[in-house]
Amino acid sequence: MDYRNGDGSLSEMCGNGVRVFVQFLIEQGLVTLNAGESLTIGTRGGIKKIVRTAEGYAVDMGPWEFIFPKDATSKAMDSLVSADGLEVARPALSVSMGNPHTVVALAELSELKSTQLFKAPVVDPKPANGTNVEFVVPAEPLVHEGVGNITMRVHERGVGETQSCGTGACAAAVAIRHWAGEGAPDTWRVNVPGGVVGVRFFPGESGREHVELSGPAVIVASGTLS
Repeated sequence: MDYRNGDGSLSEMCGNGVRVFVQFLIEQGLVTLNAGESLTIGTRGGIKKIVRTAEGYAVDMGPWEFIFPKDATSKAMDSLVSADGLEVARPALSVSMGNPHTVVALAELSELKSTQLFKAPVVDPKPANGTNVEFVVPAEPLVHEGVGNITMRVHERGVGETQSCGTGACAAAVAIRHWAGEGAPDTWRVNVPGGVVGVRFFPGESGREHVELSGPAVIVASGTLS
């Protein structure tokens, strides 16, 4: 799978895109995939394994890491983000999911709603290849029945605000879980304008922690490029 943003620029990976890509392959009769079976997809962000589930698809997004290397045990914030609708710049944390993300925590859903994402937020310092910016509100309480809950909006580089961002949902869960500290859960529900996706942390074969993204995938339109 190769992926381009709305402005034509290349992106390393799209978590929701790779799940929809598998749904497209199935609907076109190019592959057969039953519940519990998996398919391996090559991307610019590495090889991804997608498992079909009863609710949709789950994809191993691979390991996460901080974009700006520091002592991870003491790392809290590494940048400031300014956006229309926010009176002052907010501290943020930059996370790589194979592509770059900068996560900002907000206090209230009303604040999230009033943030304007018609143009790209200003991130200082900005990751070398630009960044997607996630604005996140933790639920109160944050954890319910062992699952963390957050609500998110995102401005994707080269696109603008989108209804959902799979890698962004993973990065948001990484940041909020990191800020929550010891005892934070490994399973998360991320509410986005387009619906709800699941994020799960688990030990990877390489010894590094991996992130799984799960949720439905539905083809809503089709067209022809010439």
